[in-house]
Amino acid sequence: MTFKALITPDYVREVINTSLEDVEINGLIAAAATLIKSKVVGHDIDPDVQVEMTRWTAAHFVAVKCSMTSATSSATSQTFTTSVTKEKVGDASIEYGNSSTVSTSASMRNLRSTMWGQTAIMFDPTGELDNLGGKPPRIVALTDV
Repeated sequence: MTFKALITPDYVREVINTSLEDVEINGLIAAAATLIKSKVVGHDIDPDVQVEMTRWTAAHFVAVKCSMTSATSSATSQTFTTSVTKEKVGDASIEYGNSSTVSTSASMRNLRSTMWGQTAIMFDPTGELDNLGGKPPRIVALTDV
């Protein structure tokens, strides 16, 4: 039995409330299992961890597929908090923060765009899920030397 077989629509529903039919959730589970399998090849990862990575990735896919009214966390409200920080030193300034709205925009391609995807990333001991879509931006300090 593969770890994908251990993940059922009800197991995914334990972490995300949704009105999707079982057949739709099974399709998202299959997609999540394929993604996880492709990222853990060559790594010795505990099967229980792989199951959780797949379950939370499937829940992320549910959130992407559904609107805010049909897919909500059983542990949180429908609105996520947006945190933006602004800093200024002399003429230089920077704004940074978290985009936290669940929508079907291009930003949803990143697992960090939902709390379910962020949880899948936390389970990943390889760091592969955090690098989906390419390398994160790198900040280099320019100094006058």
